[in-house]
Amino acid sequence: MSVTVHDCLKLPCLMRAKLVAGHKGLDSIVDKISVIEFDDYRDDFFTSNEIVITSFYSVKDDVNEQCRILEHSKKSGDVAMILFYSDIIMHGIDSKLLDTANNISFPLIVLPEDNISLSYSDVISDVMEAVFLDKQAHSLVDNNIALAKKIYPYENTFNISQLSLAEKCRNLLLSQNSRKLQAHLSLIDPIKDYPDLVSTLSVYLIDADSQLNITAKLTFLHRNTVIYRLNKAKNLLGNDFNRMPFKYDIYFALALVRVLSS
Repeated sequence: MSVTVHDCLKLPCLMRAKLVAGHKGLDSIVDKISVIEFDDYRDDFFTSNEIVITSFYSVKDDVNEQCRILEHSKKSGDVAMILFYSDIIMHGIDSKLLDTANNISFPLIVLPEDNISLSYSDVISDVMEAVFLDKQAHSLVDNNIALAKKIYPYENTFNISQLSLAEKCRNLLLSQNSRKLQAHLSLIDPIKDYPDLVSTLSVYLIDADSQLNITAKLTFLHRNTVIYRLNKAKNLLGNDFNRMPFKYDIYFALALVRVLSS
C-alpha cells in the first residue's frame, strides 16, 4: 500500500482543503478512514493508518479536550484528522490545537470553514476509492511478478517490459480464449516434439538475449551444440526467429509454454 496523507490532499474532495498543522506527518500511509465525534479514553483499541473525520461538535468550546482527542488519536494509530465546519461550529481554530498537532506531527486538515454543503460521505468515498485502487494495483503487480518468475527463472528482479509481458500472458490465460491461446502456441508446433530444441530456443531468446555464448553457459552445452540446435529449430519452424515480427511472436509463445508447464 502506498497512499499517503499527502496523496489524499490531491483527491477531488480535498482539493480546497488546507493543511493547517502537522506537516511532518504527510508521508504516513493511509488505508482506512472513519468518523469520530467523541473519544472514550478508556478504549485502548489500536487502529493503524486511519484518517479520522470530525467537527469537534461535542467539544466545540473546550480546546483542551480537542487537544486531548488529537493526542489520543495519534496514540491510537490514526495518521491525520480532517476537520469539518470549523468556522461555523468552533468559530475558528485555537492556536493551542495547532501547536499540539505540530508537536506530535499529526496532520490537521481543514475543509472550507463555512461550506456546509460538504459531507463526510464525499470524503470517505474518495479516500476509500483511492485506497482500493492502490491495493488492486499492488495485487496486480504481485501477480505479474509471480508469472515473471516463471518466465524468467534466471532473474531476481524484473523491468517494466518483463512485467508487461507477464501481464499479457496472465490476461490471455484469464480470458479463457482457447482459440487465441492455441493460435500463439501453434507457432512452436513444428518443434514441440523436440524438448531439447524448445528448451534451447527458450533460453536463447528469453534468457540470453539472443547471445550464443550466454546460451551455452546457461544450458551447460558446447557452443557448437547450441548452434546446431538453433539451426535445426529454424529449419523446422520455417522462419527466422532472429528477425521481427516472428521473433516477438515466438518469444511470447515460449513464454506461455513456461507459464503453462510450471
